[in-house]
Amino acid sequence: RAASPLTSKGKVVGVLAGGFLLDNALVDNLKRVTGLEASIYYGDKVAATTLLDQGGRGRSTGIKLVDMGVKKEVLEKGGDIVLRTEINSRPAVASFIPIKDSDGKSIGMLSSVKPQREILDLAQSVNRLTLITVAILMLILALPIYFFAKRLSGEVG
Repeated sequence: RAASPLTSKGKVVGVLAGGFLLDNALVDNLKRVTGLEASIYYGDKVAATTLLDQGGRGRSTGIKLVDMGVKKEVLEKGGDIVLRTEINSRPAVASFIPIKDSDGKSIGMLSSVKPQREILDLAQSVNRLTLITVAILMLILALPIYFFAKRLSGEVG
């Protein structure tokens, strides 16, 4: 939630408050927009997530975060962290940022996760595209040089 005072003639006459639920609908929208798995933690427990449980039928809510490094950096220090981890026994890259209350105290976290395989596949695709582009540019640049060298050698001889 966020709030702002409403004033009239220099006096506070009310407050305007707004907010949204940190629930599965929010993480579903985050996943739709970013393509990343998303989780919201209340403290160190998953309150909402797009990740499914081992059976693939329900969401992995209620799970407690066991990584002490993440807890210390995000919940205690209020910082953010990116690290390699495992999600459902598969390597992944995860980032965690704090969710803070009005006093600036970290009360939870927002996490986004991308499976490592998808990151590597994307990197390989970019590398292939770069290689093809460089090869085409080299051919395009080589043709004028070839014709110039041929013309130059014809004039010399």
